Amino acid sequence: MGNEIITKYLGEFSSPTVSFDGASHSITPMENKSYLNRIDSMRLDFIRAISELPRAMQAIYFDELVTKRNDILKRGYVTLNSSNLLAFAEWGDGNDGRMMMSLKNLDDGLLRIIDKTIQSVKSIIGESHEQAEIQDSRQSCQLTQENGDVYPDVISGTDGLKDYLGCSHNKAFDIIKSRVLPPDIQYMTGRVWKFNRKRLDEFIAKHPEALGKVRKGGVVG
Repeated sequence: MGNEIITKYLGEFSSPTVSFDGASHSITPMENKSYLNRIDSMRLDFIRAISELPRAMQAIYFDELVTKRNDILKRGYVTLNSSNLLAFAEWGDGNDGRMMMSLKNLDDGLLRIIDKTIQSVKSIIGESHEQAEIQDSRQSCQLTQENGDVYPDVISGTDGLKDYLGCSHNKAFDIIKSRVLPPDIQYMTGRVWKFNRKRLDEFIAKHPEALGKVRKGGVVG
């Protein structure tokens, strides 16, 4: 259910499901207000769904929100001058001017909503980051003993991954950059990449060839 809410909400910023008036070929002010109120209500459900996700997924959706915001700006309607559009709406049959004015009003509203969403998700990630650092500091102090060898529960940084895998520094860097490891294994705390050792071992056991396929340019099939 949470994924459906997230997908539907993000989709509205790319393809708004707002109704156009057939006679004027534009969005009426009433329809625009009703639609934006609906999206603003969806925002609350979206934020709740995001708050229940792991921090790595929160960061992914935060980046997608920023991308959606840039897409709104690229459409260009928010930069149009309202006075010029009003004059354009009075020229000829006025349909083109009214349509562009309604699209500007729509994107202006969507931009305000997504800005609020971005701020909310940023706050959630900040709180999750603080909790993750506390948890990670505890985990880093924990050691697991297997067959007489002692391993950290959390592997830290490129050098830590290199030492654990017994590979070169460049190979460890390429693995990190390729993002071949799922976000529940590879995640970032502050500016340092961390790796859940137990899940990394499970991943390698299930996909023994995966890390071997990583090259400098990415993953080869």
